[in-house]
Formats: sequence, C-alpha cells, structure tokens
Amino acid sequence: MDNNVSKNIFETRLERLITMKEKIEVRLRMVNNESGEEAQLVQNRLRNEIEALDNSIVQLKERVSNDSSILRTVTISNGERVREVKIVNEELVDPKSGHVSRLSPLGRALSKAIKGENVDVTTPNGLSKTYTILSAS
Repeated sequence: MDNNVSKNIFETRLERLITMKEKIEVRLRMVNNESGEEAQLVQNRLRNEIEALDNSIVQLKERVSNDSSILRTVTISNGERVREVKIVNEELVDPKSGHVSRLSPLGRALSKAIKGENVDVTTPNGLSKTYTILSAS
C-alpha cells in the first residue's frame, strides 16, 4: 500500500511537470518567430526552464521505479493523539497523509528515534512539542 501511495504521488507530480514543460514549449514556439534582443532573452529563459524541467522529470522517473521512497515509518503519540508518520524525501511530502519530509524538524527528530524514546521537536513557528515513539521501522 505504501509504495502504491508513493508512486501515485510521484506520478501526479510527474504529470504536472510534463504539463508545465508542454506549456513552456508552446510559449517557446510562439516566441521563436520573434526577433530582437528581448525575444532572444525570453527564448533563452524558456529553454533553461525546459532543461530544468527535463532534469526534474528524469529524477522523478527514477524515483517512481525506486521501492525505497518511504524512508521510515514511525508511530508517535503526543499524549492526546496517536498517529503514524512516514519519513519521506521532499518530493513525497503530503501532511494530510502523514508523509513528512526527512528535512523537516519532525522528520529529523524521528529519523533516528527508537521505540519508547521521547523526542522534542521545535516547529518552524517556534512551538515545542514532545512525542513518544510507540514504534519505528
């Protein structure tokens, strides 16, 4: 199930990147008929955007085929609520699904936590929260 969710997230993002690239290519074709210094600058900028999107598309395609997209699954409690958190790479972040970036304060705190341990996390807005690790894999 986790890999299917991850692949769906990747595939959705991949579709968005491809759509963005197609729109930029259309703009580039329209600008290619123009001449002058300003048109040349726009053409170069659009080509750079297409190249960056191509690189992102290649990276996402590689990740879609990678089975290790969920780095770690941790069940935590804050004393009031129990929830499962999946530590993922940035491309898969989806807070509603419990997918947390490995680079976020919570992701960093949970990445090496062990069952039974209490971890303190300071959120970007300065709030401090303590979580108890109920399970980690």
